[in-house]
Amino acid sequence: VHISGNNSLVKTIEEFRSRIFRYRLMSVTIPGCIEKYVSDHEKIISAIEKKDPALAGKYMKGHVTFVTNILGDFLKENVGF
Repeated sequence: VHISGNNSLVKTIEEFRSRIFRYRLMSVTIPGCIEKYVSDHEKIISAIEKKDPALAGKYMKGHVTFVTNILGDFLKENVGF
Protein backbone atom coordinates (compact mmCIF):
# COMPACT_ATOMS: atom_id res chain seq x y z
CA VAL A 1 0.00 0.00 0.00
CA HIS A 2 2.78 2.43 0.90
CA ILE A 3 4.63 1.70 -2.34
CA SER A 4 1.56 2.82 -4.30
CA GLY A 5 2.25 6.43 -3.32
CA ASN A 6 -1.49 6.91 -2.88
CA ASN A 7 -1.83 8.68 0.47
CA SER A 8 -5.61 8.37 0.49
CA LEU A 9 -5.35 4.62 0.05
CA VAL A 10 -2.68 4.37 2.76
CA LYS A 11 -4.85 6.33 5.20
CA THR A 12 -7.96 4.29 4.37
CA ILE A 13 -6.17 0.95 4.80
CA GLU A 14 -4.53 2.03 8.08
CA GLU A 15 -7.89 3.20 9.46
CA PHE A 16 -9.55 -0.04 8.39
CA ARG A 17 -6.79 -2.13 9.98
CA SER A 18 -7.05 -0.26 13.27
CA ARG A 19 -10.82 -0.84 13.34
CA ILE A 20 -10.58 -4.58 12.78
CA PHE A 21 -7.42 -5.30 14.82
CA ARG A 22 -9.20 -6.86 17.78
CA TYR A 23 -11.23 -9.13 15.50
CA ARG A 24 -8.11 -10.25 13.67
CA LEU A 25 -6.48 -11.00 17.01
CA MET A 26 -9.58 -12.85 18.19
CA SER A 27 -9.76 -14.93 15.00
CA VAL A 28 -6.31 -16.44 15.54
CA THR A 29 -7.29 -17.64 19.01
CA ILE A 30 -10.19 -19.78 17.78
CA PRO A 31 -9.15 -23.41 18.37
CA GLY A 32 -8.29 -25.40 15.27
CA CYS A 33 -8.23 -22.47 12.87
CA ILE A 34 -4.61 -21.38 12.80
CA GLU A 35 -3.64 -24.40 10.68
CA LYS A 36 -6.26 -23.44 8.08
CA TYR A 37 -5.07 -19.83 8.11
CA VAL A 38 -1.47 -20.91 7.50
CA SER A 39 -2.51 -23.23 4.68
CA ASP A 40 -4.61 -20.47 3.07
CA HIS A 41 -1.74 -17.99 3.27
CA GLU A 42 0.68 -20.50 1.75
CA LYS A 43 -1.70 -20.97 -1.20
CA ILE A 44 -2.07 -17.21 -1.67
CA ILE A 45 1.70 -16.65 -1.56
CA SER A 46 2.29 -19.52 -3.99
CA ALA A 47 -0.19 -18.06 -6.47
CA ILE A 48 1.49 -14.65 -6.18
CA GLU A 49 4.89 -16.23 -6.75
CA LYS A 50 3.48 -17.91 -9.88
CA LYS A 51 2.24 -14.47 -10.99
CA ASP A 52 -1.33 -15.76 -11.13
CA PRO A 53 -3.52 -12.94 -9.83
CA ALA A 54 -6.78 -14.76 -10.59
CA LEU A 55 -5.74 -17.74 -8.49
CA ALA A 56 -4.37 -15.52 -5.71
CA GLY A 57 -7.67 -13.62 -5.70
CA LYS A 58 -9.64 -16.86 -5.58
CA TYR A 59 -7.63 -18.10 -2.61
CA MET A 60 -7.84 -14.73 -0.86
CA LYS A 61 -11.61 -14.55 -1.31
CA GLY A 62 -11.97 -18.08 0.06
CA HIS A 63 -9.80 -17.22 3.05
CA VAL A 64 -11.71 -14.03 3.85
CA THR A 65 -15.02 -15.87 3.54
CA PHE A 66 -13.82 -18.64 5.86
CA VAL A 67 -12.52 -16.19 8.48
CA THR A 68 -15.69 -14.10 8.28
CA ASN A 69 -17.87 -17.16 8.85
CA ILE A 70 -15.77 -18.72 11.61
CA LEU A 71 -15.39 -15.40 13.45
CA GLY A 72 -19.09 -14.62 13.07
CA ASP A 73 -20.01 -18.02 14.53
CA PHE A 74 -17.50 -17.56 17.36
CA LEU A 75 -18.85 -14.12 18.25
CA LYS A 76 -22.46 -15.34 18.19
CA GLU A 77 -21.65 -18.27 20.48
CA ASN A 78 -19.31 -16.47 22.89
CA VAL A 79 -20.07 -12.78 22.86
CA GLY A 80 -23.72 -12.67 21.90
CA PHE A 81 -23.38 -10.72 18.64
